[in-house]
This record gives sequence, C-alpha cells and structure tokens, in this order.
Amino acid sequence: MPKSMMPSDFEQYITVVRYELLGYLRKKRLWAIIAIVFMVFFLAFLLPPALGHDYPAAFRDYSQGYLGFVGILVLLCATFFGSDALVTEFQQKTGFVVFPNPVRRLVIGLGKFSASMIASVFVISIYYGLIALFVGGLYKEVNVELVYSFLIAIMYLSAVVGVAYFISSVMKGTVGSTLLTFFLFLLILPMVGGALMLADVEPWFLVTHGGDAITHVMDPGYTPGKECIMGGSMCFFLPDIYVSVAVMAVYLIVFLILAFFMFNRREMVG
Repeated sequence: MPKSMMPSDFEQYITVVRYELLGYLRKKRLWAIIAIVFMVFFLAFLLPPALGHDYPAAFRDYSQGYLGFVGILVLLCATFFGSDALVTEFQQKTGFVVFPNPVRRLVIGLGKFSASMIASVFVISIYYGLIALFVGGLYKEVNVELVYSFLIAIMYLSAVVGVAYFISSVMKGTVGSTLLTFFLFLLILPMVGGALMLADVEPWFLVTHGGDAITHVMDPGYTPGKECIMGGSMCFFLPDIYVSVAVMAVYLIVFLILAFFMFNRREMVG
C-alpha cells in the first residue's frame, strides 16, 4: 500500500479503541461488571429496610457506605479490562497477525489503554450516578464532595489500570497476569500498608493507601495524618488527598511508560 494511502496513527488508534470496546461487549465483560454494579447497589439500598433498620440520618454517612465498594469496583475494572490486554497478543499468538501490519505497537498499546479507561470510567460513572440519583432522592441533597470522590476514583482507576498494563506486559499468560493484578491490590499492597502502620510509618507512597481518600473526602471534618483510637492502642494514618493524587499520577505515568516499553521490546515466540 502506498504510504500516502496508509491510515494515520490517529486513525489506527481509533480503530484499535473501537475493536477493543467491541471485544468487551462480545466477551460479555462489560455487561457482567455492570450487572455487578446494579446488584451491589440495590442490595445495599434494599437491605436496611428489609431487615427493619433505618437509613443513616445524614447523606454523607449513607454515601460513605456505598463508596466503600468503589475500591473493589476499580480493581474489578482493572482486572476485567486491563490485566490481560497486552499479554493476550503473545499468549494467543495474535501478535503474529497484528504486529507485521504497518501499525506501531505504541499505537496499539495506547488504543488498548484508552479502551480500558473508557469502559472502566463508564462503569464507575454508572455507580456514582446511581448514588447521586437514589441517595440524593432519599435525602434531597447531593453534596459537592461526591464529585470530588468521583474525580479521585477516576485518578485511582487510572493508576491501577496503568499498573495492570505493566503486569500484562511482562507476564507469560493471562491467568497469571489476572491473578497478580487482582491480589496485588486486594491483599498484597493493603497488607504492606497495614504492616507499615503497625511500625508507625505512613504508607503515603502506596497507591492503595491514597485510594482510601475516595471515602474520606466525604467527611467535612476530615484531617489527614495520624489518628489513634482505643485509648491510643491502635493508630493509623489518613491519607492527604493532594499527596495521594500526586502519587496516583506518578504510578500512572511510570508504569504505563514501562508497560509500553516492555510491550514494544517483547518478542513473539512461536
């Protein structure tokens, strides 16, 4: 094909994004996680009256209950849409068909990442939209802190997906990449953060620690720093929102650059 007739990098990028999104729909991943969102939301909404309990008196208190699930939802999005995005090309040997084409691997990687973010942000937006619609209707108010929480959640999502892409770029199979992504953020990093707090060290550099700001931002009296309970026998650190967002940005940039570097250098093995 003459060079003048070849699609531009941007046109190729749009094509990759479109086919990745179609793949999510075809594999039912997007529908599955949306179903999880509605199931969790309506269970939390219907369970208190079904058990004979009253809803909390304040909008913020009830919203924080819902926001406690956002971290898990972010992890599910990263696992569903990012953990196997790059490694699939090598495990399933589709790279033998894709890579010889006149399209740069960086364009492929950026297209895949964009599709992952579009699908994930769509899911997160549905969840926050349900909170604003139903909880706002129940309490007749929606505070601006919910918007701040949403923005922090999107930043946290970007960082987690960036790390998931790096894992996907170096792992040999989709199963290992998926499991490592899931348990890294569900267990490993939170356990490291807990151990550091026991040693009286603030884990400000852990992205999962910063992710706690998604919930804390709803508290108007929230003050970052060390907080002790039970007469001082148990202490923990509340994340600084600005520091947390900066750490998330660093995770996103560093791990995404490393992911695309490894993806570009990695060789196909027959």
